[in-house]
Amino acid sequence: MKEQNKERISVGKSFFRYNVSAFIATSVDYITLIISHYLIGIYYPYATAIAATAGAVTAFFLGRHWAFERADGKITHQGIRFVITAIGSIILNTLGVVFFVEILQIENLMIAKFITSILVGFAFNYPMQRFFVYK
Repeated sequence: MKEQNKERISVGKSFFRYNVSAFIATSVDYITLIISHYLIGIYYPYATAIAATAGAVTAFFLGRHWAFERADGKITHQGIRFVITAIGSIILNTLGVVFFVEILQIENLMIAKFITSILVGFAFNYPMQRFFVYK
């Protein structure tokens, strides 16, 4: 078992690892979106939310065990904070995709999803995970 008072990894290292983890989690998100929307036919806002949830679960375990190395914390406390963050992220991702598709008229769902993912990832997900979930 890891020691309880383990020092945090540096911001630079966690930022790099977060981005690798985010890439993996985003891949899960995109694959889930493609399957649920394009293959199964689920309406795109619902498919986006389902996909974001799959990505969030992946991100939690990668963040806890590798990106932020905070598996020493109680999983219930981290889990609750992560769920709060994930709900915010899912809402932002879903609204962002709807905004780009409906308001800005970007017809390609995957482009709308990509733009939204980048914005939400850097502006919301990383700060929330670094300073709230895995503090």
